[in-house]
Amino acid sequence: MLSIALSQTLGLGVITGALARWRALPGLPLPTATRLSLLVAVSFLSAWGVITALAALLLMPGAVPWALPVLAAAPALAVLALLHPHLRLGRHALTLPSLPLMAAIFAFTALDTAAAALALWLLTPASLALPLATLYPVFLLALGAALLSGTPGGVGPFELTLFTLLPALPAPELMAGILGFRLVYYALPAALAALRLALPQPAPRAAHRAPHPRPDAHSLAHARRAELGAPGRTARGGSRGLPLPASPSKPARR
Repeated sequence: MLSIALSQTLGLGVITGALARWRALPGLPLPTATRLSLLVAVSFLSAWGVITALAALLLMPGAVPWALPVLAAAPALAVLALLHPHLRLGRHALTLPSLPLMAAIFAFTALDTAAAALALWLLTPASLALPLATLYPVFLLALGAALLSGTPGGVGPFELTLFTLLPALPAPELMAGILGFRLVYYALPAALAALRLALPQPAPRAAHRAPHPRPDAHSLAHARRAELGAPGRTARGGSRGLPLPASPSKPARR
């Protein structure tokens, strides 16, 4: 959550997210943190594309030409993950997520984007009389433009998309809602995440190994094979030297 809050505000989400994860988890190598950030970005954008196409198809007139191909790709990806989950792209191996994991990513992304759109809707002035059903698909398109642009906080593409798709709304009132949304959704979480990362991070714990007990002289003397140089029965009967194995006693002949 810390890396997501910072990456959305600072821009260049894969890079800033990887650095934030690397800082928050001292035992995590930077290449692993980068791959993790890339997977998070690809997973979110994939789910965002399906949710945006579905919302636009249901709530935005004229979205059928581009929404239907996106929605058709989702079942194809699910079938591919079911039949051929392991793919190979050149020298790189790729494992697709399972169907339950895909469903979980889709559900969490829908919940996240719906909560964000609701926050923007609540922060817009009531004089706009903007229905949430009208704002939601437009917000999803603006959010995608902001994420794909890589600008800090999506500044520029986010506002341009909202103003273009909602031309009937007064710009000053809509801008007031956008500023309040940026304060609550971007600035406040990023400030809290930066404060947490500024604190000293715990050092990674080393694997604890129990010390082996050192054998005493009594156990070495009565061992079946004494260690070299340790007290035991030797070839000349001394107390040190190369240990010899004890010969088994022969049974007495009758």
